[in-house]
Amino acid sequence: MTPTRLSAMVFDVDGTLLNSQGRMTQRTFNALRACHEEGLVLYVATARSKRLVLRDWEAPGDVRFLTNRGAFYNGAAALDLEHRFERHWMLSPSLVCALTDFVVDAAPGVDVALQHKELRHSFRLPQRDEHTEWGFGDEARLPFEIARQQECSKTVAWHGSRRLEALHAGVAERFGSRVNAFLTDSHLWLLMVAPEASKENAILELLRLRSLPPDEVVVFGEDTPDLGLFEAFPYSVAMGHGSQALKDAATFVTKSCDEDGVAYALEELLHVLK
Repeated sequence: MTPTRLSAMVFDVDGTLLNSQGRMTQRTFNALRACHEEGLVLYVATARSKRLVLRDWEAPGDVRFLTNRGAFYNGAAALDLEHRFERHWMLSPSLVCALTDFVVDAAPGVDVALQHKELRHSFRLPQRDEHTEWGFGDEARLPFEIARQQECSKTVAWHGSRRLEALHAGVAERFGSRVNAFLTDSHLWLLMVAPEASKENAILELLRLRSLPPDEVVVFGEDTPDLGLFEAFPYSVAMGHGSQALKDAATFVTKSCDEDGVAYALEELLHVLK
């Protein structure tokens, strides 16, 4: 079952547009570029901030035709630069403080990051080299004790080797509907955003801006944070290596990200490209 009319497509980034080496292949780039040139509106829906979406070394060409609009911070921000549109759903200062207190008490060994739009960033534990890839220079990093008393786009907890199911359950029990929390990356990462923040809500907001109906949209994803998108839109494509829950909910299951699954879906499943 394919859309009678296709106007837009929405893509998760890591594990969907990017392969397991963190790179977009030339085939995927060419397919996306061809869709754009055909007049389709393309969006990203990602956990990343705008500044970190498809950095120069991750794609083989200029991808601003794709990254200038989308849902960022797992839906805590919706941006469409062509329409000069920007909306944020923030965690309040009191909730950020309560969340960080709970997380640190419940799992003392985890690291915690606080992200505030494209402006500021903070880490609970001492800076490590890999954190420089998060795209914030020293001038934009706040001390954790100061940052946790301010509103933020997303709170992230992670551990290099410990799965965080118990922490996720604790956050759900303690904060309920006040926080949208979900696990990703083999359950080593816990992402927490405002209850109104989700990829699907942000994308729906952006579609209304351009008067694009949801039944003319196809969404692509590979992990649990994409499940809401798959439930909100009638047409969806799950990556072949993705979670079973997502594949069960999908209209189509394509090949894995290491087999150019996005390009394959556009060519062979959706027949967007001839």
